[in-house]
Parts: sequence; structure tokens; C-alpha cells
Amino acid sequence: GSQLADGTTAITAIATDAAGNTSPSSAVLNITIDVTPPTFTSGGTAAAIDEHSGAGQGIYTASTSDSSPVTYSLKPGNNDDAASFSIDSTSGEVTLDLDPDYESQSSYTFTVVATDAAGNTSEQSVTLPINDLDDSAPAAPSTPDLIAASDSGQSDTDNLTSDTTPTFTGTAEANSSVE
Repeated sequence: GSQLADGTTAITAIATDAAGNTSPSSAVLNITIDVTPPTFTSGGTAAAIDEHSGAGQGIYTASTSDSSPVTYSLKPGNNDDAASFSIDSTSGEVTLDLDPDYESQSSYTFTVVATDAAGNTSEQSVTLPINDLDDSAPAAPSTPDLIAASDSGQSDTDNLTSDTTPTFTGTAEANSSVE
């Protein structure tokens, strides 16, 4: 027989006996030939998320173009981070199942598998970058020092004052506030 091309084909059967007599055609069986895998329209990089932004957040949505319905899954055993994610097989939404921490892992990778109704598959490798936030407490500021103009005691350094709104000096980490 010959190979059938992608698309819908009407199949009928006719029987021929040893004497060469042929039967009427059978009823038509319409079959669809689909050898084309889904094509990913979503990219290979998810939008970066902040560390410590929480577990259970949607971080990527797989999308494809195909002539039939597509289901999505994460490729297991791929030496990547797929175990840290889950995917909605119908919508393609990928969820990070843990709270990201840049210091532990600065990015994650996983592979989405798209399978169409005929069983054709395609894969999209995806990287999820994690934003590093300043999550370290600043160093303790210096001990406050009452400025001489606010010190009304017998000397400018005895830290005695009658000023109800005294002024102090000191040092602290840049861009931090001191109270």
C-alpha cells in the first residue's frame, strides 16, 4: 500500500472473489492521519520571580499550536528540576511547588512535553530565573553620640541635656534607616 498524507482520508473496501467478481463498496470509514507534532508557541524562559515569593505560584504557561487537542506533562528523569514543579495537563500552567531561595538555587529548569490526540509529542526546555533579594539584616549601627550642640551639661561630652529634641550622630549601613 501507499502512505497516507496528513489529513482526513475516506477508506472503503471492495472484495473480489477468485472468479474476479467484485462486491459493492463498504461503508466509508473516515480516518485522520496526523504525523505532525505540536509546535510550542511559548518560549524557553519563564519570567523571573523573586526569592522567598512563596510556594504554589504559577510561573509559566505552556502553549502550542496543533490541529488536535494537546495535553501537557513534565518530562521525568531528565536531570533537571521537574520534581519541584507540577503542571495542569489541560491548560499547560506550570506551578512551582516550593518557596524559591536564590542562595540555594539561582534558577530552575524543566522540560514540558506536549502530546497531541494522535500521540505525537514535542518538548520545550524552560528556565526559571530567581531574583536575588537583599535578605540579610544590616549590621548594628554605631552607638548614638549626642552632638555637642545638644549637650547642655557642664561639658560638651557629659551626655547631659535639657534639650527635648536632641540631635545625635552615628553610622549605619548605606541606604538603611536608623530609629
